[in-house]
Amino acid sequence: MSAPGGVDVAGTLKIDSARVNPPRILFVLTVLLAATLLFLVQPMAARMLLPSYGGSPSVWTTCMLFFQVILLAGYCGAHALARYVSLRWQVIIQALFAIAALGVLPLQPASLTAPADLHAPMRSLLLSLLVSVGPPLLVLSATAPLLQRWFSMTSASNPYVLYAASNLGSLAALLGYPFIVERWLPMAAGGRLMSQATLWSLGYGLFVLAALATGTLASLGSRRSPAASAPRPAAAHASIAWRTRLTWLVLAFIPSSAMLGVTLYLTTDVAAVPLLWVIPLSIYLLTYVIAFSGKRAIPVRLARFALAVFLAGVATLPFLWYRPHPVVATVVHLGAFFFLALVLHGDLSRSRPAPERLTEFYLWIATGGALGGVFNALVAPVLFDTVVEYPIVLVGGCLLATRSRILALLLTAAFVAATIFVGPPGSRIHGERTFFGVVRVMRDEGLSFVFLEGARKGQEQRIPGNILLHGTTRHGIQLLDPALRYKGTSYYHLSGPLGDVFRSYVPAGRVRDVAVIGLGTGTIAAYGQTGQRFDFYEIDPAVARIAQDPEYFTYITDSRAKVNVHLSDGRLGLAAAPRGEVDLLIVDAFTSDAIPVHLLTREAFQLYVASLRPGGLVAIHVTNKYFDLIPVARAIANSLKIEGMVRRDYTIDDKQRVEGKNTSDWVVLAPDAETLVLLRQRVAWTSLGDSPADGRYLWTDDYASPLSVMRW
Repeated sequence: MSAPGGVDVAGTLKIDSARVNPPRILFVLTVLLAATLLFLVQPMAARMLLPSYGGSPSVWTTCMLFFQVILLAGYCGAHALARYVSLRWQVIIQALFAIAALGVLPLQPASLTAPADLHAPMRSLLLSLLVSVGPPLLVLSATAPLLQRWFSMTSASNPYVLYAASNLGSLAALLGYPFIVERWLPMAAGGRLMSQATLWSLGYGLFVLAALATGTLASLGSRRSPAASAPRPAAAHASIAWRTRLTWLVLAFIPSSAMLGVTLYLTTDVAAVPLLWVIPLSIYLLTYVIAFSGKRAIPVRLARFALAVFLAGVATLPFLWYRPHPVVATVVHLGAFFFLALVLHGDLSRSRPAPERLTEFYLWIATGGALGGVFNALVAPVLFDTVVEYPIVLVGGCLLATRSRILALLLTAAFVAATIFVGPPGSRIHGERTFFGVVRVMRDEGLSFVFLEGARKGQEQRIPGNILLHGTTRHGIQLLDPALRYKGTSYYHLSGPLGDVFRSYVPAGRVRDVAVIGLGTGTIAAYGQTGQRFDFYEIDPAVARIAQDPEYFTYITDSRAKVNVHLSDGRLGLAAAPRGEVDLLIVDAFTSDAIPVHLLTREAFQLYVASLRPGGLVAIHVTNKYFDLIPVARAIANSLKIEGMVRRDYTIDDKQRVEGKNTSDWVVLAPDAETLVLLRQRVAWTSLGDSPADGRYLWTDDYASPLSVMRW
């Protein structure tokens, strides 16, 4: 996203009392309010839409594309008005648009609206944004450049100073959303507190009043202000070279694309939550503030040196850890992004034109920012089947910022080497990229295995298997040996927690209808018996297609149960199904290793419990390398007054290892405590216990903090 502008504090605003100008405070407050609303609605709207799209990290990338294009449209409108329309008509037109946008208010949360077409979710998401928040955002986007233009026509002072208020409002809104608004205000109306959407709608109404007052005063002041009739300096009429415009475009494009790239990288293996959205965007805006401040808080040479150091860290990190700790990865990647954006935005600041050409300047910045969004959200997923746009932009930014071809070549070599030599074992036999992530099928030749029984007893063989990877995380494996391909593997091995559930309850006749949120390879279907029904809910069409293709995996086609695969977000699909018809509900949905927050809230578990027959069970897969999700399950179980059991399975012998077993953590909940008697008889299972009085662990649809359960 292109920034709302910079701050030029080199010249302070001093108004001669002999001149009749609109009150400065009204300009400042209007710009401040517009920027606050503009940047507050971004994480708010994305947060509302996130559950409908399975918690995919691409939701934020797509939302940012929308906001960037809207911002560009607003800047285009502001530039056209400033160039071709008198100030009086600028005020009238802006006022009419601002008032007309009130027609779409109040904002309506879209969190329970399923995508119209999961094969084209981006189109559905963009349409939802356009209808719900498009008109007011267009008005807000045009406000900052227009008000600066009006200020320059009614005052001899430097209009860049108004961006101090703009940037203050932008940063306050971004940081205030995850720490204040999201934490304390509900998403939807109801209860004692005002909803987030209502708060924003009231804020927009206040903005309309402030904009009308500012426009009126600007129109009146321009008639009497010497600044309006004073001859413009020659620089204002001088043409701008196309090379300069292209430079502005590129300097805005690279930081915008890098911001989206680093956000996608961080949220893929952690969680798609507002906090991890706003930190990169806040850093992006902060670099604008520093670069346009008129002061060199960080010398250019020092910034370039720091950039080289952090880029070296980004390049070497994959060789040290295939999947580094989120804190380490966050520090290194955000450090590289900060100094990259700072250097390039500094170059942008030093090339800015006279104030009279500021609307064109911001138009080109907005165009570069929008192109960054177009590249990451639209072009890259079509051109690349993995997320390579981020390293590509880092290399381009390195070359432009450091002006070192050698460093850029070394960085390129490191990225290429990491792609070839670092990663999961085996060779790729299929790969594709969708809105919901990067999916790969790998062929692993396996480990040496000696058969201990049967006709092949004593024979040694390497057992190959196909592995499904979503992002960097294994989501299932199937052995290809005919005698072993029916076995449950990875987190679903017969000796593991889920195997305990099926071995305990199926022979007792307690499990007939099974619902599973998350498909993966369909390994759970291996437990299916004649007369049983398994309903899988999977939101990613690619995963659904791969799991049902016998060329890659045969768990579904080989299952003795009746298996149905429903293309839907698990929670929305389950909500549409009849209540009270499930004996065992399994929650096993992950995007790479990211936490599916909307599937682990109190409201989600209320739905799960309502879906069960009397004596039914809910089994939750909570395995995660960096997050301990058991306290979340415990807090929700205590809140709903239901019993729970937990098993942490970290024991794997040689035979199980060759069979592809992984360690795993599972929690089982039951509304009826007597249902858990069969699990209590197994030594490995322990009571979930009581939850400490700590609200951090009780996740709800309104607020959830993955950082509260991070393993530091």
